[in-house]
Amino acid sequence: MSSGKKKLTDEEVREMIEDSDDEDFSDGSDEEFVPSGEELEDSEMEDVIEDIEYDRNYVCESQPNENDRNRASSSPSESTDEESDPVRGSPRQLPFEQQENLIWLSDVLALGRENFSGNPGVRNIEEILDEDRKVNIIKIFEYFLDDSLIEEMVTHTNNYAQTYQNVRSGLHSRMKRWKPVDKGDLKKLFGIIMFMGVKILPSIEHYWKLDILYYCPLMHSIQMSYNRFVTILRCWHFADMQVDNSNITHKIDSLVQKLVGKFRSLYVPPEVIVVDELMIKFYGRLRIKTYNPSKASSYGIKVYKLCTVNSYTWSYEIYAGASIQYEGLDKPGTVVAKLCELLLDQGRVLIADIYYTSVPLAKYLKDRKTDKICGTLRKNRVGLPLNVTKSKLKKGQCVARQKDNYITVLKWHDKRDVLMISTCHGDEMTSVRTRLGETLKPNAVIDYNDAKKGIDVADQLSPYHSPLHKSLTWFKKVAVDLLFRVAVVNARCIYNEYSTGAPLTMLEVQEQIIRHLLGPSANVTTPARPPSQGLSTHKLTEIPRRNNMLVRKRCTNCYTKLRKEEMPAASKAKQVHTECIQCQKAFCLDCFNNVHC
Repeated sequence: MSSGKKKLTDEEVREMIEDSDDEDFSDGSDEEFVPSGEELEDSEMEDVIEDIEYDRNYVCESQPNENDRNRASSSPSESTDEESDPVRGSPRQLPFEQQENLIWLSDVLALGRENFSGNPGVRNIEEILDEDRKVNIIKIFEYFLDDSLIEEMVTHTNNYAQTYQNVRSGLHSRMKRWKPVDKGDLKKLFGIIMFMGVKILPSIEHYWKLDILYYCPLMHSIQMSYNRFVTILRCWHFADMQVDNSNITHKIDSLVQKLVGKFRSLYVPPEVIVVDELMIKFYGRLRIKTYNPSKASSYGIKVYKLCTVNSYTWSYEIYAGASIQYEGLDKPGTVVAKLCELLLDQGRVLIADIYYTSVPLAKYLKDRKTDKICGTLRKNRVGLPLNVTKSKLKKGQCVARQKDNYITVLKWHDKRDVLMISTCHGDEMTSVRTRLGETLKPNAVIDYNDAKKGIDVADQLSPYHSPLHKSLTWFKKVAVDLLFRVAVVNARCIYNEYSTGAPLTMLEVQEQIIRHLLGPSANVTTPARPPSQGLSTHKLTEIPRRNNMLVRKRCTNCYTKLRKEEMPAASKAKQVHTECIQCQKAFCLDCFNNVHC
């Protein structure tokens, strides 16, 4: 067969293919992320060239074309073993970090979100409506703290008091005058605890003082003395008495599980959810006490929370030390998986911060049809691309790499470097208006900031008028945080979202709940006059009758005198049916004249 053209040999074909491969590869997509050589120092330029060389090796090795295969088959004498090539190197010869770097591609694609299949909103809405078919803040709070939960507390409180009464057998012990509590007593206790957050005094005892500097008329009209309040608070319990060294949180676990169950049954979160932690201040001796200098309360009890963008707390878990980890996940990743277990496989987007960020967690969530956006990623995390974590950027610049078309790691320089990971973003940027003017921000940063403020607002609202006191034991501090801070914030979120009226502030919500718990005594609008030394403000009058029968009490002054003389005061003090209308304490005529005249 004759031909006018010269037939090329196999060696010439191979040389042409090699030349064309090198020529095409010199125009790769990495150039848009590499700053010009004039702006880099020599050492920085070497790092950039080295990163480009890694990407070039990966592309050449992972995507051979048909000519490469033919060349390999036609030249068996030429070795194709990558380990014997000292110039190109091999992933198996490189350190682990550089091996991981090879699988991150510079061709970053726009990633879409999973299809959301959840059904968010309020459930059991009939239980939070009043007679006028309107959302009622008291109904919402009572849904969380229902009668069955209060009755359970009554049972455990009385059981503990009976045991404690047998131990504390001192002559002047308050437990000698213990009377079993009922549901009304606990509601008064809760109302007083919340009131102590609204009105701050130096100590619990100051709320019952008659001194004009601290006089509080409400405490003298709710029919609960200081001794009774302190005794009930001392015996307040949520579980049976037991010693369980394997589970240090057993005293509070029952309450946490029941309240979290109520939170979840009333409201289903929307598409975006947020995970974070808080610290309940505690400086006592406790095995699970932690230290976190970045928090306002450095020492305390760590609590993990899952919230919605509108500040509703949906999951609440106490850190209790070592626990079982999910396979393939670290401890923070396991915490996230546990908190949102019931919300996975529905196409949601999870927002988390630096503590919970890792590539394995992103893969786990993606496999469960849940996207993840994490800000402030630690650059020393295992498996991150070196040409992102080690890149040096100027203000406004952004560099990104993508792995397996499902996870993106990007770095953007604003005032400082911001390293992020996302499974639903590429490297797209949007122009936003700030106080300094227009600026370009990555979409991942914008979405993260919009969602993260939900849990930040929840953490900001909780300390408003906080009823926490340093004298409480640790598990009662958790109970107060859960009942009177988290539950109140959740009630406010539901009311403001579904009510047709004006939105309520935290103080207004707390005022309404306090008035409901303390009853008619807290609904009086006429101001009460503080005590004074004049006789005109004090008057001896008969104690109001009950069922048309006289009510007798022991004289307060006689009781005090006998107690100072170390006599059995309760049995010797005079019983009278008269009291001071201002002090609302029982006095006999002689003692009244001695005290107020």
